[in-house]
Amino acid sequence: MKKITLVLALLIASAASVMAQNYVSTEPANRNVIIEEFTGRNCGYCPDGHLIANNIVAAHPGRVWAVNIHAGGYATNTYPNFLTNDGTTIHNGFSISGYPTGAVNRSSQTAIDRGQWAGVTNQKLAQASEVNVDGVVIVDPVLRTATIHVEAYYTADGPGTTNKMTVVMLQDNILGSQAGMSGNPGQVIGNQYNHMHILRDVISSTAWGDEISPISAGTLIQEELTYQIPESIGTPNGVDVIIDDVYFLVYVAANNYNILSACELTKIIGSDAPINPGITAFEQKEEVVCGLDKTAVLTLLNGGTDELTSLGFNIDIDGVTSTYNWAGNIASYSGASIEIPLEIPVGTSDVTFSINTANGTTIEPNNMTTVSGEMTTEDWLTHDNPTSTITVRIWQDRFGNQTYWYLYDGANELIASGGPYSILPSAGTELHEHIVPVPASGCYNFKIIDTANNGINNTQGAGHYEIVDDEENIIIESDGQYGSGETYLMSLVSGSAPTTYAVTITKEPENGGNVTGAGTYNAGSVVTITATPAQGFIFSTWFGNGSFITSDPSYTFTISQDMAFNAVFAPEVGIEDLSDAIAVYPNPVENTLNISMGEDITNATIYDVFGRKVLVSGNATSIDVSSLSNGMYILRVNTAQGSHDMKFIKK
Repeated sequence: MKKITLVLALLIASAASVMAQNYVSTEPANRNVIIEEFTGRNCGYCPDGHLIANNIVAAHPGRVWAVNIHAGGYATNTYPNFLTNDGTTIHNGFSISGYPTGAVNRSSQTAIDRGQWAGVTNQKLAQASEVNVDGVVIVDPVLRTATIHVEAYYTADGPGTTNKMTVVMLQDNILGSQAGMSGNPGQVIGNQYNHMHILRDVISSTAWGDEISPISAGTLIQEELTYQIPESIGTPNGVDVIIDDVYFLVYVAANNYNILSACELTKIIGSDAPINPGITAFEQKEEVVCGLDKTAVLTLLNGGTDELTSLGFNIDIDGVTSTYNWAGNIASYSGASIEIPLEIPVGTSDVTFSINTANGTTIEPNNMTTVSGEMTTEDWLTHDNPTSTITVRIWQDRFGNQTYWYLYDGANELIASGGPYSILPSAGTELHEHIVPVPASGCYNFKIIDTANNGINNTQGAGHYEIVDDEENIIIESDGQYGSGETYLMSLVSGSAPTTYAVTITKEPENGGNVTGAGTYNAGSVVTITATPAQGFIFSTWFGNGSFITSDPSYTFTISQDMAFNAVFAPEVGIEDLSDAIAVYPNPVENTLNISMGEDITNATIYDVFGRKVLVSGNATSIDVSSLSNGMYILRVNTAQGSHDMKFIKK
């Protein structure tokens, strides 16, 4: 089925090189989400899963995509046959207990029930992504070829040493039978079911994608592929591939699992006209600006045979028209992103961009050359008292695990964050205080979110928060009833002398090893502490100001308060040859530890790093570890074939 040519193979360059990105943003962003639903036409409950996935996609346009994978016992090769080898491979890579189940960004190797999809999706959307992906597909409808340009830009170091990039083709609007279709009446047409976002083909060389590297922060990866779009897919009883109904997704995963982010590729129908410009996307640049000056980012495509060297734009902002002229270089069938500075009034404005000239030739506006959207200027707070720090005080409600906050400077760089916090035993509040240096005068952006969309003051405790300067003058205060979240821009004046903080380190036991990093540092300094175990000991845990920090022997942080660290070492406990026949996840774990192995479990025992037995379980493949203290533990699993050991971290 695959007909793929790596035209440029894999082009990799750092951000400092002459290569520049054409499509992908270099600004840090949160994860986008792929929901892979394992389904089949003989599955009576699957249309309900389709409806749930559709609603999640509709709630997060441009952030979430559903992929229906027909495989397993309820999938059939009668017409329309949606079975594919790639879909079966992906399906078989998950532990599946029933249908419909699915994978949300492949965050677990066990497919989850449809009732969990929305919650996991919201969690993933709130997480910062290490990588952004984007691109464009140029389709020749006569030759049925797709020229695919995809880009990945790492805004932070990716996990591991290599990641995997996957390009897939989906198809909408395929009529056929479906059991239980009354569960999703919106897709019923007469006595048939309108099948949507069906996986038709994985265009990458394997079902799990192609390896990419390096994956360090600042790396740009560009891939160009050509794909011959088949007339029909499926044997027997194949389904016609209608070009108007297909679209393409790209996503990057840590490996076969753990999708880091995703994007739908812009699809353009190619042309043999010499001048054929287009605008494929428009977004407002994420900036921290206390003022009316904003930036629009337009993604342009040259769909003609001549090189584009100039463009003229008409810009309409709430009925007021202006012009903008661009000069540059866009090769035939290639794209580029440009920035256009604008002045946007406070509030939300309707903005329309239209190309009226290209290479000096007048262009009649059409769907390809015109794009509309909204741009927003948020009101900002002006705080005139000079301050060298701000203090963020969060009074969480019971469910502190739902609370996250972020502070960005004028360059839109994250300078501080907090959360998630612990879950309290019952309704109530708990104070968390964070002192953050203000290194320069200017605009700052504070964002707070609640993953349950009900704030921190909603029957589970009168949570609230405030931000004050270093003289306790209030800059921001909130009653905590902010639903999914709120954002504040604040103009601050930096104080003069930096504050200094002390780092102290103790060891337990004293002879367990050596530590470095203690001293006095200016606020905002980057500090690294390290622990090296003595012979006969292993390093266990860093605690900071009484809270679990990490089980890694080296820890780097930006100092914003006095820090008292405790390095915990432990004698080697004799469990040295840890087995590779067992896997546990998640690791670190907060509540439930899952066990994956190929043998039947007789029982499981958990030991602390001192070799003391702390928990005994039966033959279950999941263990509740919520009662354990934070730190390192060793899980011993006994089977008929022997025992297997694995380290894990309780956080």
